[in-house]
Amino acid sequence: MLSKPEHGWSTVTIEGFEAPVSDLVDVPFDWLRACINGLKYHSPIALHIDEEGIDDLITSYWFGTYIIVQDWNEKETLHTYEEINYFDIAYMLYQDIKLYFEDWVHWSPFEDRTDDIIRRRKELQQLLDEIKQLLITKAEGNNRNYPDLSEP
Repeated sequence: MLSKPEHGWSTVTIEGFEAPVSDLVDVPFDWLRACINGLKYHSPIALHIDEEGIDDLITSYWFGTYIIVQDWNEKETLHTYEEINYFDIAYMLYQDIKLYFEDWVHWSPFEDRTDDIIRRRKELQQLLDEIKQLLITKAEGNNRNYPDLSEP
């Protein structure tokens, strides 16, 4: 879902959709919090993609994921992925942030002091732990199975 962040950019990929995402959005924190709230309260999630000129919105719930893209001419395009729900989005996000953890800790150009990095590392790990626990407890009862979550 998310590529390794480099130089203030990452790429989000969902099925046939791909878009760059800028560090103007604090992706690891904003997106994990949105997914945690969605899973915790059984509500739809919304993830903002800032392409620095084009804004996209990923929204997901029980029966699918929808991506709204507004191009330079303010024309909107809708991408629909009925086989991917908000559990899947949360799981993919968890996997990719965990994989590139230190890169995501250093993602924000606005929080680059040593105390910022220490705080971000601690908070990001807490968010990952929380979303992992939510996925373990809620996904199985909702016909989703992510066996690697039980690994340390």
